[in-house]
Amino acid sequence: MAYIFRGTNRDIDVPEKCGTRAGHAAHFTAGTKPCSPCNEAHSAYMRDWRRNKKIQMRTSCGTYAGYMRHKRAEGYPCEYCLRAYAEYMAEYRANRKLVA
Repeated sequence: MAYIFRGTNRDIDVPEKCGTRAGHAAHFTAGTKPCSPCNEAHSAYMRDWRRNKKIQMRTSCGTYAGYMRHKRAEGYPCEYCLRAYAEYMAEYRANRKLVA
């Protein structure tokens, strides 16, 4: 059975959802430019998401993964993650000497 393209759903009622994050997505689905209330709702959602994401990242402090998360999110790792990174690199260098 072959795939049949049915097109996109362009008959979405965007004004009904305006001012919400769903409305922001509905604008793109409908092929229209998002209005300012939808942009503000999306921006507020993303701000909260980023803030919560940074808090969650700190739960793995003291590991190499925690160090990398600090570097990606903030740029400045905490003391515990710096120590974990130093230990990881020391072990990495020692293992490379054994192989070579």
